[in-house]
Amino acid sequence: MPPLAVSNQPALALWAPVKAPRSWPNWLRLSSALLVNLRLLGWVLPSVPLQAIFQPARKLHWIGLGFAIFSGSLIFISFVNLYYFNPAFQLKLSLLVLATTLQLFIFRKIANAPEAPSRRLKSSAVVSLALWFGIGLAGRAIGFV
Repeated sequence: MPPLAVSNQPALALWAPVKAPRSWPNWLRLSSALLVNLRLLGWVLPSVPLQAIFQPARKLHWIGLGFAIFSGSLIFISFVNLYYFNPAFQLKLSLLVLATTLQLFIFRKIANAPEAPSRRLKSSAVVSLALWFGIGLAGRAIGFV
């Protein structure tokens, strides 16, 4: 593949500046999900009140989600034929919808919950962590399927 600077393919010219910072929104969402879910399980920062972690994590999640939708849409538009029929991409999007929905459910429950998380909320945290790491694995598989 020729260097991007001399490529005459418009898709590659659009893809390069978007793909480089593409992981930043994912790190924002993953770090907020990790922090909240691990705190719910009592594995990190047990002495810090849940509400003190929840507020900044929720902001990070929304910022990351907005940037991910924007940059992901640009990448998808650039390579529609490559991504649309890729089963790993379809799995990643399905997991992403499930994980985002579950994370929003967890955020809502935390906003209305007392300090001690319920067993159901802790179970949701475990499932959420599994979904987020599944998204990462499915994303890596896109290039190999």
